[in-house]
Amino acid sequence: MLVNDRIAVIIGVCVAAVLAAGCAGFITSRLPQRRRRFWAIALSISAGLLGIGACVLVSASAYPLLAAASAVSAPALLIALTAFGRQAEDGNKASEQAEPYRSLFTNHTDGIFRLDECGQVVGANLSVKRLTGQEPDAFIGKPFADAIGGDPARLATFIRRTLTGEPQQFEFFAANADGKKLFLRVDSIPITVRGRVQGAYCLVEDMTERRTMEEKVYFLAFHDELTGLPNRRQFAERLAEYLEMGRIKTGRWPNMAVVLLNIDRFKFVNDSVGQASGDMLIREVADRIERFVLNAPGTFSGRLGSDSFALFFPYTGGGSIEAFVLGKTDELISRLEKPYAVRGLTLNLTFSVGISMGPGHGTDAETLIKKAETAMVAVKHSGKHQIRTYNDRLERHLQHKLEVENGLRLALQRGEFRVYYQPMIDIRTGRVSGAEALVRWLHPEKGVIPPGAFIPIAEESGLIKPIGEWVLREACRQNKAWQDAGLEPIVVSVNLSMQQFEEPHLVENVDRILKETGLDPRYLDLEITETMAMTAEYTVDKLMRLKELGVRLSMDDFGTGYSSLSYLQRFPIDKLKIDQSFVQDIGQEQRGSAIVSTIVAMAHHLRMEVIAEGVESPEQVEFLRSERCDQLQGYWYSPPLPADQFEAAIGMRMNGQAAADRTPPNLQ
Repeated sequence: MLVNDRIAVIIGVCVAAVLAAGCAGFITSRLPQRRRRFWAIALSISAGLLGIGACVLVSASAYPLLAAASAVSAPALLIALTAFGRQAEDGNKASEQAEPYRSLFTNHTDGIFRLDECGQVVGANLSVKRLTGQEPDAFIGKPFADAIGGDPARLATFIRRTLTGEPQQFEFFAANADGKKLFLRVDSIPITVRGRVQGAYCLVEDMTERRTMEEKVYFLAFHDELTGLPNRRQFAERLAEYLEMGRIKTGRWPNMAVVLLNIDRFKFVNDSVGQASGDMLIREVADRIERFVLNAPGTFSGRLGSDSFALFFPYTGGGSIEAFVLGKTDELISRLEKPYAVRGLTLNLTFSVGISMGPGHGTDAETLIKKAETAMVAVKHSGKHQIRTYNDRLERHLQHKLEVENGLRLALQRGEFRVYYQPMIDIRTGRVSGAEALVRWLHPEKGVIPPGAFIPIAEESGLIKPIGEWVLREACRQNKAWQDAGLEPIVVSVNLSMQQFEEPHLVENVDRILKETGLDPRYLDLEITETMAMTAEYTVDKLMRLKELGVRLSMDDFGTGYSSLSYLQRFPIDKLKIDQSFVQDIGQEQRGSAIVSTIVAMAHHLRMEVIAEGVESPEQVEFLRSERCDQLQGYWYSPPLPADQFEAAIGMRMNGQAAADRTPPNLQ
């Protein structure tokens, strides 16, 4: 028996299956008499009794068929099969039932291939053309594993499993007619009729775009989007893998180093040139690091933060690992600190560098990274643009700072701060003419903590703003309370931090506090440092606006900064405070006495008052009196006192019971 390839398309059975079954096995009918009639006609034709005959039959797959038999040459017989639909009287019902499935097959957005029981394609929908760029008929008669592309042997395995009745899902790369690379997912589903697998449907979905998105998401999960460098997570994983592999291979932890680089003042640079240029700068830094890494076998890098990068250096030599790492770091920094050209600008960068070395500083990735960061942060706090190797003292110092910072936050919530007041003495009358408000932290376990132990940490953490505002409010409230109690009004001085002074709404905040406490503005003196006045933006305008409120203004620590006399003339300053370092030199060093004399004379020439702080001896009092200094402040008169003790002291002082030259060592 001979059959052509079209038989598979018409009856859904492969050529091999037809040859195995014979004609009687695949041509049948639901009506036995019709089948017998067809074969009677066919045999008559074969015997030469008839020239041609036809009969409506169905195939094994239940498709309606028109079977036509004709004699070729006795005893050969030609049987032609033609698939047709509603004309077959016994196929009408089956056709109607199959119509929804046929519509699904035809209109599905995924490409669908129908395979026969041998795995050859016997049908394909129109979406196949969109997917592959080829007409559906081009696949007819081909094995699916060969027709769709990919690895034929692998695909054939999945198809064989499907044809045993087991649904499969698999993915693979292929190319369409234009050579475009595709990533396809196939769901192959067995076609079972009366318990027998007669083929399969293969639903082919184009997953290329989704795969691209998944790869991007995966990339971004482990890489920095701007530079393409490994991010902190990927850097840590690679470092952990290196450490573990080294331990497995040699039985001990490998020698290595983590170097963490941070760009100094990058926020300022970024704000100055704009984010787009800042991004270009970051990419150029990353490129220089990558070029360095390419020439350093075994080294890898990553971007750990907006302005932070990390490098890993393996070390297999026999000398000092610290010398090796410092040498490599110096080489890298010399490359990174060469000028950068960004959008017509020439920019120069400096770096703060922290180093940790394993196994001495740790044997796990996170510990080594953290300790390198600790060393880098220490560099930032000590002036930037340095290289520092981790040591335990740095850890303890940072731990202490963290504890203090957390304690300050709790202190604000619990109301643990107190304002102490140090008297200011009018040198001509010996009476208390004012006081400086100084904050103290009344710790529940450690007692009174002086400002020097926590103010620097408060400034670094930003907590100085709420603390400073609380001190200002409390000083104004207390001064008004003293006045309401009948004490002679005095001026209370309150120090402003740099962060407070740069606050855009400083003037409004001061005005609000004065109104809330009811204090007359003339009894509030705001102290700013010389450095603050010279570095803060819009200093003159802000000072003028504060003066419009009616408050007094003093320049603290005068002589330690770099103010210009021309600027000093423009500032609406009422009083200069001579820094205590110069006062302490009175009688000890001629230069110190000369500086004090000059400051007093200059201030009076500019119609400003002068106060000397840190006065601790009668010799200093006598000298300052001779130079016509206006006010004195220091431990010779009194240390800073709690509000109730200060109230008692100024009550006595204001009654004229002592004069400036006859004052005992304190007012208590």
